[in-house]
Amino acid sequence: MHFVNTAMKPIPHQDIKDNGGVPIIQDIDSLITDNTLSYEIKGSALPGEQYVLLSPELKDKNRKVTAGKGKKGYQVLDIDLSGIKVYGVLQKG
Repeated sequence: MHFVNTAMKPIPHQDIKDNGGVPIIQDIDSLITDNTLSYEIKGSALPGEQYVLLSPELKDKNRKVTAGKGKKGYQVLDIDLSGIKVYGVLQKG
């Protein structure tokens, strides 16, 4: 499962500009303030019980994802995307 932020805000560099005079992007900020997600999915869609969240923004670390039982045949995944501004991926861990 992939997570891509659709509410990104570019932070322009104060001094460096391209040939057209437009500032280059120095950083990216996120306009999202609630970074906690909860999904209820069919258990067969992501078989298993242990998952981790990976992102280049977490460097060499990963973050555990809480998986619990939902309705019959479903599981609930609670995912914390705090500190991730652009991209994350969920995989078995």
